[in-house]
Amino acid sequence: MQNCLKNSFLSFFIGICFISAQVTITPERPNGIYKVGETALWTVDFDSETKVDSVHYAVKKGGLTVLKKGVLYTKGEKISVSHLFNEPGAVLLEVQ
Repeated sequence: MQNCLKNSFLSFFIGICFISAQVTITPERPNGIYKVGETALWTVDFDSETKVDSVHYAVKKGGLTVLKKGVLYTKGEKISVSHLFNEPGAVLLEVQ
């Protein structure tokens, strides 16, 4: 059991949206468990009627430490955000 815990990851995601547009964030794996060397992938989908050009995102280790951040440009299509696990831990995707 300890080995299993060392080699797996629990990936949490959260979409925090302070805009009036409809944004859907979907993890590739509903259980959010990844092993070292695996990549967590989220799909960010914007409502076709959205008037927003872009949103900011951050991938945070343990929900606190920013590992990666940037801007997602809507363009009416689905966008992917990923994180490669180099060590055990939990990550959070924040979208604003």
